[in-house]
Formats: sequence, C-alpha cells, structure tokens
Amino acid sequence: MKRSLVSTTSSGSTSFQPIQSILRELKRRAESENRKIIAYSEHEANMARRYAQIDLLPVYKNARIIAESMSRHEFRRDHSAPQTLKDHLALIDFEYPPQIGVGQATNRLRIVQESIRQCGNYERCPESVKREWRNLLEYNRLDCTGMKYLVQKAVEGNSHRGQAA
Repeated sequence: MKRSLVSTTSSGSTSFQPIQSILRELKRRAESENRKIIAYSEHEANMARRYAQIDLLPVYKNARIIAESMSRHEFRRDHSAPQTLKDHLALIDFEYPPQIGVGQATNRLRIVQESIRQCGNYERCPESVKREWRNLLEYNRLDCTGMKYLVQKAVEGNSHRGQAA
C-alpha cells in the first residue's frame, strides 16, 4: 500500500511495515495456528512470491477452486459458469448493496490517491473523495465476509453430501 494512504486513518495509528515482514508474520501465524490463508485466486500468493520472495503456498487455499466445486452441485441455478467472486456469491444469495458499486475498487483507489497528491493529505480531500475511500473499505470488507460465507457454504454442502453417501 502506498505511504500516501497513511493519512486516511483518522487516529493516525496505522503503521506501515515492509511487505516481507507482514507476509512472513502472516505465514508464521498461519503455520503456528494450523490455519490457511484464503484468497479468491492464486494472485495473492504469486504477488507474495514475486515482490516479497515469500512462498505462501504451503498455507494457502484458493477459494475459487472451492467455489467452483460447490457451484457444480446444489447451488447451481443456471447453465452459465460463474467467473468472479460476485458471480459465486450471487448463487448463494449474498449480494452487495448497490451503493458499493461492484467493480469500482481500482478506480476508487486511484481517485483517493490522486486527491491526496493534489490536496497534500486525506483530511484536506473533499467529502466526495472520503466517501469513495469509505466505500472502497466497505467493498473490501464485504469481499472478505462474502468469501468466508462462500467457503462456509461449500464446507456445509460437502458435509451434507458426505452424510447422504
């Protein structure tokens, strides 16, 4: 994350650390707590390897693979193959509020960064830019919540299929 975004926190308590130390700690914690790092693709694992030389694959799960196996079973409602996290979430009736504006994350981030450059810091940015930032944070929160819900539904579906066998 860009250091310019540090001013987006109202308390000023956000600290920025090198990505290597963050990912090393995340991997260590996943290993020590017997947890997995879950993302909706291999992209995050690839970026960790490329930019931080950290191999997350031993503790990494691709939620898209989990979602695709689920969508082949009882959650499938039509013949079109779901492609995105939003597509898979729609199959299980998890919807994003319309004001969030699905597919706007990159644009919102660009708007906020450009405004910070022009205004000097986040506090000086117009309210409309601050709203874009809040919507971006909410969108990211919903992505995480939705992915957790998706994986839970997939696990529930697999356990029900296993009991029926």
